[in-house]
Amino acid sequence: MELDPATLFPKLLLGIVGDADEIMKKADGWDSATQWRWWQNTQATAAAVVSGVVPFPFVLATTPASMLFTYRKMAHVAWGIGKDLNAHIEPLDDMLLITGIWAGGIKTASLTAARFATPIVSGALVSYAGVALAAAAKQVPVKEIAIRKIIEKAFPELSKTVAIKIGQEGGKQFTIRVIPLGGFISGGMTLASMTSFSRSATVYYSKKRQVLGTAQ
Repeated sequence: MELDPATLFPKLLLGIVGDADEIMKKADGWDSATQWRWWQNTQATAAAVVSGVVPFPFVLATTPASMLFTYRKMAHVAWGIGKDLNAHIEPLDDMLLITGIWAGGIKTASLTAARFATPIVSGALVSYAGVALAAAAKQVPVKEIAIRKIIEKAFPELSKTVAIKIGQEGGKQFTIRVIPLGGFISGGMTLASMTSFSRSATVYYSKKRQVLGTAQ
């Protein structure tokens, strides 16, 4: 059975970042939000170091895996910050917007009540309908263009800047891992990325609480 690209994207994103409810329950088990962030940072950094000390040919496979794991840990840190600030949490939409802030594609001033009220991930459903009609008119199989077009149509303000940011981060990781001790330098770079993402999450959820009020 062929998967519907409109539902595939949220599933792919969820598969990368994990279930927010489960993550926040785990975060509740820690004494403080600071300790929770430290543990997530430690896991991401350790994974970067380990995946960066393998022989060169294997780095081509371990680097993307490490970056996906880092993004997963970024999500866990971000949701923990949102919970600690008692802000409303829409896990996947929040992660995309925080990523946009981190990548420099979204300004804090643009985070208005209207922006928070506009669904992003579920907006892919609307985008998918438009993509399907366009594909039918051109007699092009939807599956060949859907995922990329959905991303571009559902949140065009994110797609380009995030792609550039991820490309830059990936390029630096690949480059640094081919030199001696590159894995350890990669770990430091990963920690720096985690820290800057945490700052973006703090800015985002602080603004969201200011605009929408507290979650409870």
